[in-house]
Amino acid sequence: DIGVYFEANGHGTVIVQPKAFQAIKNVLDNSPTPEQKQACQRLLAFVKVVNQAVGDAISLLLAVEGVLACMDMTIDDWVK
Repeated sequence: DIGVYFEANGHGTVIVQPKAFQAIKNVLDNSPTPEQKQACQRLLAFVKVVNQAVGDAISLLLAVEGVLACMDMTIDDWVK
């Protein structure tokens, strides 16, 4: 339901199917635990940053930065 595509030229994108959006929203609508709520909110924010129509390197860089921040990591930590 969520696909990540990489191209040899460094481009790529993330594709999220409508049923994945709905599954996330269903969790939010059904009294999630605080951890589930935070995870769903992060997923929805991630999807809003990524441009699904084209392989937008800037939006993907921002998405990676966001994921690393959630993991309390830096880019330097990631490449080690």
